[in-house]
Amino acid sequence: MSSTPTSQVSSPHDHHHQQQQQQQQPTTEQSSPPPEQDMNSLDEACNDHSKKKKTLSHSTQPCCDCVHNKNAHEVSGCITTTNSSSSLRVFTLQETSQMSREEKKIIFENCVRNMLTLLGEDIEREGLQKTPSRVFHSFESLCSGYQIEDVKKVIGHAMFSSQNSQMVLIKDIEIYSLCEHHLLPFFGKCHVAYIPNGKVVGLSKIYQLVDVFAKRLQIQEELTDQIAKALESAVGALGVAVMIDARHMCVEMRGVNKYNSSTVTTSFRGIFQQQIETKNEFFKMLGK
Repeated sequence: MSSTPTSQVSSPHDHHHQQQQQQQQPTTEQSSPPPEQDMNSLDEACNDHSKKKKTLSHSTQPCCDCVHNKNAHEVSGCITTTNSSSSLRVFTLQETSQMSREEKKIIFENCVRNMLTLLGEDIEREGLQKTPSRVFHSFESLCSGYQIEDVKKVIGHAMFSSQNSQMVLIKDIEIYSLCEHHLLPFFGKCHVAYIPNGKVVGLSKIYQLVDVFAKRLQIQEELTDQIAKALESAVGALGVAVMIDARHMCVEMRGVNKYNSSTVTTSFRGIFQQQIETKNEFFKMLGK
């Protein structure tokens, strides 16, 4: 006599008991950490960065040595950031205007270290160890024109009454500036003339005025026009003429590599623009 297998059928009571057990089981899900990192995580990032300084081109100090806070880490110019981004932080003019010179110096030097490393250089070798600092001081001097916002202060009180109404010409003012496209030098001679309107300006102030605009990132065309406009406004001249003859290293050292060529630009305002005779007199005095 064969036995028939019996199947087990759960009762409603058993099903209710299983539901209660499932509800009583503790949850094991963990909430994700907040996106913001605290100062401890910044410290860890800085310490990790200093350990890898040869690889990440930050050779002399941890990235937060300047001012130990979150902002300092963000502005340090380091290639390693807390969000693992490989791009450098870009600042606004408003942000940089609130930084101290020392903070700007640290950021600038870190950027130079990164640039040298990206070019394939060993920033630990003797010849490059002080290069970031030297580059900072060089650019600080070459771009010092940004420190003077009101060019009328350059002229100051160096205005003197005069009955002279003839052209005043200052020839062969040496200029050195940086091309805003490639940060390479252009240099040459600047000639400035003006027609007095009851007052003449101290000659040294003309040289200083030219320097204010030359010591900024520039193109020659704009530099010529800026000098003419500023002089006309500052001294109230009847007319101003400016000519610049310069060689550009972005033309000679790279690109087309055309050596010993020069670029001549002019800007005429007031009488020089209105009267061809006055303009011709300017060219004649220059021997053109």
